Amino acid sequence: MLTVVGPKGTRARRVLWMLEELGLDYAHQPDRPRSEAVMILNPSGKVPVLIDGETVVTDSSAILHYLSDREGKFTFAAGTPERARQDALTFR
Repeated sequence: MLTVVGPKGTRARRVLWMLEELGLDYAHQPDRPRSEAVMILNPSGKVPVLIDGETVVTDSSAILHYLSDREGKFTFAAGTPERARQDALTFR
């Protein structure tokens, strides 16, 4: 089960939206930035945080890339010119 940590009024909204677009089941834990629960997962205290089993991913852009790669949707294959152009736009 995937879990998104962070309130909807933060960049966690991007992750929640992506999960809906991908049609994946998930839980939402709306803990605030720098809360005790968040600090355990991300020492910087920032949200969103994605928990995927034993894997913890932080930063909304990294989470979106992770989910796209994991599901093989909304992204080009790694190592292709198309992916390089996509990454260039994403990481501006």
